[in-house]
Amino acid sequence: KDLGSGKKRGLGVGIGYHGAGGRGYDGLLKMGTDGTLHIHSGVGNLGTYSYAANCRAAAEAMQIPWENCEIHRGRTDRHLPHSSGQGGSNTVFTHGRAMWVAAEDMIAKMKEIAAMDLGGSPEDYEIGGERVFNSSDPSQGLTYAQTAQRAIELGGKFDGQEYPDDINPITQLATQGLAGTGLIGVAKDNIPGQGQPPGNIVGFCEIELDTDTGKIGIVDYAAVADCGTVVH
Repeated sequence: KDLGSGKKRGLGVGIGYHGAGGRGYDGLLKMGTDGTLHIHSGVGNLGTYSYAANCRAAAEAMQIPWENCEIHRGRTDRHLPHSSGQGGSNTVFTHGRAMWVAAEDMIAKMKEIAAMDLGGSPEDYEIGGERVFNSSDPSQGLTYAQTAQRAIELGGKFDGQEYPDDINPITQLATQGLAGTGLIGVAKDNIPGQGQPPGNIVGFCEIELDTDTGKIGIVDYAAVADCGTVVH
């Protein structure tokens, strides 16, 4: 738009795309006998705290308050599962998936324990309020803490003495280190998927140009990022 006196206004638009995220890593969780959910994450921290963000997926799947969760990270003696490096906008998507499947494994084991102790089949049970209970009679149930104690008594796959064949050797060692201390949820992310999750952004800029001097001034700028769900 010509403003006269050698001044002009112009509008520009820019669109950006960034593909990120991966698949196939392991998730590892432990329910303690006090009802604390121990979340084991091998994700590093470059200042973005994405190790905590991916742990949110486990808390959400388990329907447990964040303040009742404890994150274990930073050193291999804290029994950390096989994880990717922190880079390429990778960790929250990639390891959120791994945390989710580990939580699904834990929930399935809770339902099995409840069915063994209270009767019925695992399909009769659901979780909520830090309990696993019979969906037709919620008074019949166990607390998360009780399922952890029963897991230790039952052993085998429930307390980590046995684990899936397809998890990484690093995760196998981590699971062995936790065996016998609570109810273990451990699984490899085998959720089907194609391509990469897209990250899109669009920006609009209005500038004023002095055609005599070449000076450019930004009048207004607006941008919208399709960053998905804010996790942490």
